[in-house]
Amino acid sequence: MPAGGTGLVLRGLRKEPATIGKWHLGLGDKTGGQDWTYKEGKAKTVDNIDFTKRVANGPTDRGFDYFYGLTSPSGPPHLYMVNDMAEKQPNTRFEESGGGLYKIKGGIGHSDWSADGMQPHLADKMLEYLDENKDSDKPFFLYMALTAPHIPLFPSKEFKGKSKIGDYGDLVMMIDDIVGRVNRKLKEIGKYDNTIVMFAADNGCAGYINMDRINRKGHYPSYIYRGYKSHGWEGGHRIPFILSWGDRYGHVTDNSLVSLTDLYATFADMLGYRIADDEAEDSFSFWPILDGSGNAARTDLIATSGAGYFTYRTPQYKLIFNAGNGSGEEYRIDGQPPLQFYDMVNDPEEKVNQINNPEYAGRIREMAARVKKYIEDGRSTPGAKAANDGGNSWKQITDIMSGLYAGNR
Repeated sequence: MPAGGTGLVLRGLRKEPATIGKWHLGLGDKTGGQDWTYKEGKAKTVDNIDFTKRVANGPTDRGFDYFYGLTSPSGPPHLYMVNDMAEKQPNTRFEESGGGLYKIKGGIGHSDWSADGMQPHLADKMLEYLDENKDSDKPFFLYMALTAPHIPLFPSKEFKGKSKIGDYGDLVMMIDDIVGRVNRKLKEIGKYDNTIVMFAADNGCAGYINMDRINRKGHYPSYIYRGYKSHGWEGGHRIPFILSWGDRYGHVTDNSLVSLTDLYATFADMLGYRIADDEAEDSFSFWPILDGSGNAARTDLIATSGAGYFTYRTPQYKLIFNAGNGSGEEYRIDGQPPLQFYDMVNDPEEKVNQINNPEYAGRIREMAARVKKYIEDGRSTPGAKAANDGGNSWKQITDIMSGLYAGNR
């Protein structure tokens, strides 16, 4: 994928991509370094950043025409940015406070920032952006990266205590309200009928957000599914994806296998952009579902757990290349088989590991071989072989690449 990603695709087709909210990728290149400019002769710490200078390698250097937001919801600098500059110069220093789900790291910032005020402020900015575009004939693209319900768990004063199940539930209610405000604004400015609105999460609910208390209150964020964020099980990856395009769909549910990586190919398909062979190598368009012309192109999906172990999913089956939940280093667990295999149609709760069931032996070998091929090809879409960033060998895939599970050893 080119450095600008989806933003460049949209910009190249005369759209004006904007992003408002959390830019949690860092402000730097792929080596992990941050492109802040530091005061001359000072140590390279957050408190010594020169905020009068622009920051390179942020959203506006990655394909977006406009950015308003912050780099972290809990860490410094505690201030907002506009494009590649600080909106306001720091005027205070925040002391470290709280702990666990409520920890705020100490550091420089501006006094108009607050933990419980972040989300309402960003929501207001999103609505301002829509207002500013109400008289424009140009199509617009707005990526709204909400900080909630990520930690720290600070709902706004308006929503504090509203859910009756704790701060996490209050944050979820706050998000729901923001989505409603966005839809009402689109209707108010006369653009609702011709605007595609997509809502999704980035992973399953985190299991560390006082889950026992939430369950006791009768709420189960993963529904019937096993596991939570960072797990290879369904609760770690199955997320809400809700889409509207005016009133054309009514209340339709589609159970096609779709990944957020598919947004790239879907937007390209929607806009008539021809994807080059060396970009979006794992993105499949689901535009045919949206325009009513057909089905999604994706037939399988690779996901990774928190510790980097692979999960291979088809519409009916799932093969997990790990003995446990995949969030830690426990690749193999004494007394348990090294792989997990589930029939997701008949066992959506992943209760019965069928890895040793001879009925599925051939299918398991085929699925393992398919994953090996995708790694070797550097892609899961048709096209010329591509290079993986980390080559074809790292510890989480050693046994896959050896052919052990595909019956080649």
